[in-house]
Amino acid sequence: MSVALDDSWTKLARGKEHLAALSQACGEYLDTGPQISVEIHHDPDTGSLETRFLGEPSPPPRIGAIVGDVVHNLRSALDVAAWQLALANDEAATLKERNQVSFPLTGCAAEFKKPHRALKFFSGQAAEVVERLQPYQPSMEALGWLRDMSNADKHRVTTFSFTGLAVEPVPEVGVRKFSALHVRFGTDEGHLGFMGIQAMFATVEAALQEIESRVAESRH
Repeated sequence: MSVALDDSWTKLARGKEHLAALSQACGEYLDTGPQISVEIHHDPDTGSLETRFLGEPSPPPRIGAIVGDVVHNLRSALDVAAWQLALANDEAATLKERNQVSFPLTGCAAEFKKPHRALKFFSGQAAEVVERLQPYQPSMEALGWLRDMSNADKHRVTTFSFTGLAVEPVPEVGVRKFSALHVRFGTDEGHLGFMGIQAMFATVEAALQEIESRVAESRH
C-alpha cells in the first residue's frame, strides 16, 4: 500500500490561507496606530530588568483565533501524515487503535525513544524519518514551537506581546528613528513574531517533503 500525503498538503494549503489572513489582520490593527507604553519589571531574585511594550487598545482577540487556525492546520498536516504512514504499515492495527496515532513531537532523543506511543504503528523506515523530524534535531526547532502553541491553543486564545521599536541609524546627526511595532503571539512560555509563525509553516512543508521523498514511494 502506497503512502499518499494529499490530505496533508490540503491542510498545509489551508494553513497558508490563514497565514495570509493573520498578516492582514495584524497590519490592519497596527495601521490604527495603537498607543504604546513601556513597563520596566525588576526581578529581585536575578536582579534582571525586563522591558515590556504595551499597546492600547490591545490587539483584538480575533487575531489570536487566527493564530490558532494556522497552528491547528500545521499540526493537523503532520498528524494526517502520521495516519497515512500507520495505515501503510498495518491498516488493521491502525484502525483498531486509531486514537493512539499521531505525529510525535518530543523535546529530546530520550523522550522520543521511550518509545513514543505512536512509534509502534510505523515501519522502521518511517520511524527513522519521523525521528529525523523531531524538534531537537538541527533545523527542526520550529516544530517544537508548533507543539507548544498547538497544546496551548486547545485551552485558550493566543496571548500577545510587542516587539520592534529598535533604533535605526539615519544620516542626520542627532536624529533617531524607531522601527515599526510588531505583534508577537504565544503562550505563557514565550512569544513568537510573525516570522516565527512563517518558520513553523516552512518547517512543516519541509517535513512533508522529506516524508514524501523518503517514505511515500515505498510499498508494503
